[in-house]
Amino acid sequence: MAEARKANDAKAKPASATAKSTNNFPWKIIIGIIVAAVIIAGAIFCIIQLTNKKDEGNKVEDDKTETAQTLENGKGSKLEAKYISLDGYNYKILAPSDFTEMSADQIAEDYGTSEAPDLVMTNKDNTVNLALSKPENALSDSQISDYLDAIEEVFDTAGAKEIKTNLTEINGHKVGEIKMVTDYTDEDIFNHMVFFSYDGKLAVISFNCLDDMRSEWGKVGEEMMKSLVINQ
Repeated sequence: MAEARKANDAKAKPASATAKSTNNFPWKIIIGIIVAAVIIAGAIFCIIQLTNKKDEGNKVEDDKTETAQTLENGKGSKLEAKYISLDGYNYKILAPSDFTEMSADQIAEDYGTSEAPDLVMTNKDNTVNLALSKPENALSDSQISDYLDAIEEVFDTAGAKEIKTNLTEINGHKVGEIKMVTDYTDEDIFNHMVFFSYDGKLAVISFNCLDDMRSEWGKVGEEMMKSLVINQ
């Protein structure tokens, strides 16, 4: 949530090609481009900041529950879904139940970067992916809005297309959201990412698919992001 390769090395995995051989398309070169660019931009952004005050607000329980277990695709079909999360972190997001978790070896092979996400869920063809990265670089809740502006500029400079941003709030946490289309040779990749501050650090969730799959899967990605629950 990918080819701002013009913007630095990266971290979120775009989906593999469908009509073409999924084994031959050079994902190792482009897989890392989006989330790592976000992380890198975050590091630069935080260095520039003079303050890093931790927000203090009353925490309330999120109204999302385990009853939300379906996602709808662009064809109107319902997909069974389940919540996934990173061990030790109190936030979760829905993913289709038939998505499988990549092994550590698969992630290392596919992503080919030290900035690879920590959890990747993928469909059976490895053409649609949801990636979660553990919070790392310092970023406070009060910096999310400025950070969203910063990464929008990063990707705009890198040549990303159809950039759209949004700022929402979940359980007292500001959540930045960015959608865009990035290109690699003859392939366009649709990217949808959300990020927020967790324990004063930047947490990133990224959804990717080939842009020609967006009509079907873009809505699934949208519903995934809307299902995000943050309990902290």
